[in-house]
Amino acid sequence: MLHGKKESENILRSVNNYMKKYLRIYKRLLQLNFAALVGYRANFVNNIISSVSWSLFSFISIFLLTSRTPVLFGWKREEIILLNGVYAVVIGLFHSIFSKNFEQLTHLIERAELDSILIKPADSQFQVSFQLFSYTALVRVVLGLLFVVYFSFSLHLPFSVSYVLGFFGLLIVSLMLLYSIWLFILTFLIWNPQLSNLVVVLFSFSGMAKYPYDMYRRTGEVLAGVLLPLTLITVVPVHMLYQKIIWNEIGVFFFCTFLFFSIARWFWFFALKFYASGSS
Repeated sequence: MLHGKKESENILRSVNNYMKKYLRIYKRLLQLNFAALVGYRANFVNNIISSVSWSLFSFISIFLLTSRTPVLFGWKREEIILLNGVYAVVIGLFHSIFSKNFEQLTHLIERAELDSILIKPADSQFQVSFQLFSYTALVRVVLGLLFVVYFSFSLHLPFSVSYVLGFFGLLIVSLMLLYSIWLFILTFLIWNPQLSNLVVVLFSFSGMAKYPYDMYRRTGEVLAGVLLPLTLITVVPVHMLYQKIIWNEIGVFFFCTFLFFSIARWFWFFALKFYASGSS
């Protein structure tokens, strides 16, 4: 029994040291990205303007689409706008943390320059996922949160600290699910580097998360099934705000996230066995 306890402590200590190592690395990467941001102030201003413009355009388009439709597929106009606010938060976080990294990944694979990542003494998935950070994309997160707060009050949603914490917890899970889907699909580039425009396709594909799942049910069972994990990214956090917890829905949400993340990580390391490096 003592041996088992000691073994468990060693495992926990190893996991703790592993996490501390990568947290230190990520902290240093954030500092380097911030230094680059300060060094190129003109790009900073341009990126801020771009982020604000895209966010406002997204919300204006939803306002126009729902201007003459008080109810759409069982969702009120304000609820759909709230759904888009949640989407803006998730996609804003995704752009901040992952977008630039995935764009860089496509170039690294296309030019057979992924060697620079693989030779470093750190987890390759961590490196391709977290090397770059976009501070300006956080503007989209702030605007999205403002819309969420405003329409939450407009809809007279009940306030509860536990549900708000649950909402932010689900946002993290949503981010993990979206990340896992992207990583899994982009890993196919290792076999087909010419498909570098796959990132553009994925941006359009991810945009489907800002519409209710009920809308896709009428398109056919196959398409609705494919889009189910994507639509859960925004629908589940919105239901948490409404304090309408559907445990089956949350169960499917967590299961999809765990499944996609596990498959994406395994598939990444499996695909690396077939990577043709620049020195090959």
